[in-house]
Amino acid sequence: MSNPGTIPDGDEDMMTATAPFKNSLETAPNAGSPDSKAHTEPNHSNPYNTEQQLTTSTGGLSIEDKIEGELRRSDRQQRVEILAGLFLQTCAGDWSNGIDVGLCGHLHSVVDGKKFDSHFDIIAVICFRWQLACLADDLIGLFGLSKLNGETCLMWRYHDWKFSAGAVFQPFGERYGAVWGRFLRSSCELRPTKGQRPRFYRFLQYMTAAAVEADLGVHATEALVDKLAQYIIAEKKKLQDQGFQDKETHHRGRDWIKSVGRTVHRSLSPHKSRKRSNTATSRHSC
Repeated sequence: MSNPGTIPDGDEDMMTATAPFKNSLETAPNAGSPDSKAHTEPNHSNPYNTEQQLTTSTGGLSIEDKIEGELRRSDRQQRVEILAGLFLQTCAGDWSNGIDVGLCGHLHSVVDGKKFDSHFDIIAVICFRWQLACLADDLIGLFGLSKLNGETCLMWRYHDWKFSAGAVFQPFGERYGAVWGRFLRSSCELRPTKGQRPRFYRFLQYMTAAAVEADLGVHATEALVDKLAQYIIAEKKKLQDQGFQDKETHHRGRDWIKSVGRTVHRSLSPHKSRKRSNTATSRHSC
């Protein structure tokens, strides 16, 4: 089992990996600013291409836009080779690491038109990951957090970020591990169904990194993670039962995200929190 501060190398239950960091947040230095409460309420075969280079190579559309367009097509099952090829241009560094190596091989086989026996549905796998990445991006905007390296969840270059962040946010391992462990203990991880595996660790890695990069104090970091986890958990069952498993809704994409957002806003309205506390500053922008 890998250290929770690193990319996991296997598809095992990572809840057991958080014990060494259980109390890390209590010992991490308080680097938060006086207005750090603002963040607690919402206001490899894979080349390391830049997002700008990939946009240029796809006729001015972002990779995410191209993937969304393919998922929306009624004939997407007949165009799975195109979809697989596009998705291989995302998740930089993941395809040569751990559990995604096998998936990478399957995607390349699809692109090459090879027939193979598979225990998962390529479109279901891609849709599951794309929807989670959209949710991560929406949560970043909702809470006023920074896009990591200026990149979306799908296009984020984790290793580049870790190299630079490791020199700034000290002690990095403890801080990253504490946030990662807190997310896992909240049981907010959205796991794929059998046909959508392997697990998409990038979603929580991106959220963890965003919380670390916010550079808040101990208690503000805890509050931020707890609030993010609340937002994810609020719709967790609905996402799994209706959004991810229902093949008729696989192609809805952003419509699904907007539906989730409306329900979450009603159940966890930041305006209610502001009424309870005049000190909480919202960066909610939706």
